[in-house]
Amino acid sequence: MQRLFKQQRIFMNTLVAIKLNSGLGTIKSNDLIEEAFSKFDYVVKKYSRFDPNSNLSKLNNQSGKTVHISKELFFLIKTALTLAKLSDGLFDPTIVDLLEIYGYTSKYFRHEVKDLTAEIKNILNNRPKWQDIELDEHKSTIKLKPTQRIDLGNIGKGYAIDLATKVLLPSENFLINAGGDIYAHGKNEKGRIWDVGLCLSSDTKKIFGKIKLKNSSLACSGSAAIKLKNFHHLLNPKTGRPMQGIDQSFVLHQSAMLADGYATMLFLTGKRGLDILEKQKIGGLILKGRKVITNKYFQKWY
Repeated sequence: MQRLFKQQRIFMNTLVAIKLNSGLGTIKSNDLIEEAFSKFDYVVKKYSRFDPNSNLSKLNNQSGKTVHISKELFFLIKTALTLAKLSDGLFDPTIVDLLEIYGYTSKYFRHEVKDLTAEIKNILNNRPKWQDIELDEHKSTIKLKPTQRIDLGNIGKGYAIDLATKVLLPSENFLINAGGDIYAHGKNEKGRIWDVGLCLSSDTKKIFGKIKLKNSSLACSGSAAIKLKNFHHLLNPKTGRPMQGIDQSFVLHQSAMLADGYATMLFLTGKRGLDILEKQKIGGLILKGRKVITNKYFQKWY
């Protein structure tokens, strides 16, 4: 007999909710949920730039040196750099320096408000490029340029969802919602494919559309999700300024990690990003004011 189990926790400054429509019994079902949550903790401890003891932080502290890293970390960095190449550098995993002058540190706080023009100009004139990173997949080594650092925040949450998904697969029917990035598998407690609402990150009560999500992931990216004063965290690495043009982006993909990364890329590239996704047969939607624009691979769901 199927029964709905629900739990939620906070990870990555985000509410992570899991629904499990399971016939495996109470103990087994709750154990699966606990193990699924542990994957979010795992990703934070391994790959958060905010944790000084994480593998990523240890790599960032050795910029300028050739460093042997795990195959998992190599895979994550290679994925981020692939997105950088697809977006002509607008998706840039090395913009830690720019993020920090806006106050995006572990405490998300800037002590004073001032004109950042001079600081931004200085960084843009001197910072290494993402193309300068040296990768050796055979040896699983990486060399960052001096002062260069990597942030995996734009794919980390999705990667955690993918790991949690593998844990929950024995139950067949479940939904993971990590701050609006969602993976749905099988059917809900009513025996139907999971309905997922499309809403504004600035007002989650404003739903402008719905899709049925089965064995797939939906990720969104928007300027209201993480915001400091009049700035937001989705920066144009070529200008050092918050990207303007669209309000929100959504991407459908079987991998939550790729949906997560592509959603950020789409926000940064706008309409051009829809074409990039369409060539790869990936569904994308952008929201600009009241205007909704999709490519053909999103239209069949929306």
